[in-house]
Amino acid sequence: MKKIVLLLIATLLYNLLNAQTITNPRAMAEWEEVQGVLFYDGSKIVHSTTHNDSLYFKELRRVKFSIAKTVVEEGIMVYVIEPEDNGFREYCIDNGLPEDKIINVVFNPTTMDVSGWERDEGPVSIYKNEVGELHFAAWFNDRGAVLLANKMNVPLLQDNNNEYSIFTDGGNYLTDGHGRLFADSDALFGSPISDFIKNHYKNNMGIDDIVKLPPYMGHIDYYLKLINEETFVVSDIPQSNYNTQMDSDFDDSLKIQQAVDYIKNNYVSCYGRPYKFVKITNAPTIMLTNLNVESPTSTNGYTNALILNKTVLVPMYDSIFDGNTAGIAEFDNNALEKYREIMPGYRIVGIPGMALFIGGAVHCLTREIGAAEPVYISHAWLPDTVNVTNEGYEIKAVVKTISGVKNAKLFWATEPDLTYLDIEMNNTALDTFVATIPAQVNGTKVHYYIQAESNSGKVNQKPMVAPNWAFSFFVSDGSISIAENNHSNIKYELLQNFPNPFNTTTTIKFGVAEASQTKITVYDIFGKQIDVLLDGYLSTGMHEVTINTSKWASGIYFYRLSTKGFSKTQKMVKN
Repeated sequence: MKKIVLLLIATLLYNLLNAQTITNPRAMAEWEEVQGVLFYDGSKIVHSTTHNDSLYFKELRRVKFSIAKTVVEEGIMVYVIEPEDNGFREYCIDNGLPEDKIINVVFNPTTMDVSGWERDEGPVSIYKNEVGELHFAAWFNDRGAVLLANKMNVPLLQDNNNEYSIFTDGGNYLTDGHGRLFADSDALFGSPISDFIKNHYKNNMGIDDIVKLPPYMGHIDYYLKLINEETFVVSDIPQSNYNTQMDSDFDDSLKIQQAVDYIKNNYVSCYGRPYKFVKITNAPTIMLTNLNVESPTSTNGYTNALILNKTVLVPMYDSIFDGNTAGIAEFDNNALEKYREIMPGYRIVGIPGMALFIGGAVHCLTREIGAAEPVYISHAWLPDTVNVTNEGYEIKAVVKTISGVKNAKLFWATEPDLTYLDIEMNNTALDTFVATIPAQVNGTKVHYYIQAESNSGKVNQKPMVAPNWAFSFFVSDGSISIAENNHSNIKYELLQNFPNPFNTTTTIKFGVAEASQTKITVYDIFGKQIDVLLDGYLSTGMHEVTINTSKWASGIYFYRLSTKGFSKTQKMVKN
């Protein structure tokens, strides 16, 4: 008995000594600032018995080069794990990429086995004390993470002696940067999730809440992507992929909807508001005749994108093999346009040839590396409609950085093409900064963003792409409400109000073909201006304005839409 007790004590002490926790850890979200991106290249090594054609590997190298080129254009580093004499770094330099932006991390393939799936096995960027020293977390057997950590001199959280290790299967989870993780894998977590695994995520990644989506489908990045704290992109499997309800693609489409419904019905964002979901139709399943396989898989689509600071890399499926195309460019173009719509201000870049990666795409192949010193800004942006107030509109943000915050500023404008005015934000509480946008007249659309500077001189903005795109809200006293339904192929138009004739309320729908300053004015039968329903900067899309006309006299009125290069007038009648 004594020997058993001593053995248990020794085991406990060993585990305690080998536990690699850090104080107040925080796993970064994928839209936060990065300093580099990591991927594996082993093009000269035959590592597949099915796809061993040299032309196939040549195509893969071209695809990875297009990723590296886009990363360098964003101004960040490319880290490539590759076998000795593989030559991918030299290939990049020979094709015009700067030497100082391409760092290779080489290994001897005869003495070391590196899997190449760095997305799934690490290294995950973790910050000590939320914004402090950068650490990596990785699976216990991920040698690629060890190689990169040594190369960059970044501490690695890894338990080589525990079969559970620190679970970081990247394709299998999404994090919001606020301690919540969305996952889809019985294999990863088990069912139910053990307290042991929960503690590992809590102690090493700062994850307080694991949202395990039903039912198990595979890697979550095949069908969901968080692009900010409150918005998911969702894969929409095209109906052409299935003919009957017995088809597996039909079953997958139901599972995706179940996952979305589960989030909608059980969770709100870190800001206490409902999540938003935007669907992007997948490319249809196609046959790669040269490889005699189908690709992409039914659930593998445009959600498998990668956000790198101000650039989004989106997988493209029309360019397939040896210069051939699949005739599905419309799906690729639709995905690119949708990303431009939901992530305005970002540079949206398509990465061709992703159908070559059976079961994988841009996100699956890569791993983002967090910034060494993040300037972290958390802000619940104001909703689209804010009531008119004499006090103005309070903007509050949490700002943190390891060297301390030198200043935080609020920039605002009623027309984004004009110069933004800036207001110093006051530090009202620990890490909380506040400023107030002055009160605006009814019908104004206000645009704003937040900028913070650390004591070390590091500057960041929220949103990161500002002022190319900024948060916005519409000011109304309740007599006007505005709704937006943005999509492509919009033309300038002013529709007849409805109902017409009307009593106390009526709605006007109109189209804006190009984001611009837009004004809707109401005149009486004598041409006298009686109201301005809207005077602000609107995005491309169909919009509608609902008016409370209870104070108007009965009679005939005219409403005019004036925007960039377009003007039209319609008649309406109040009973």
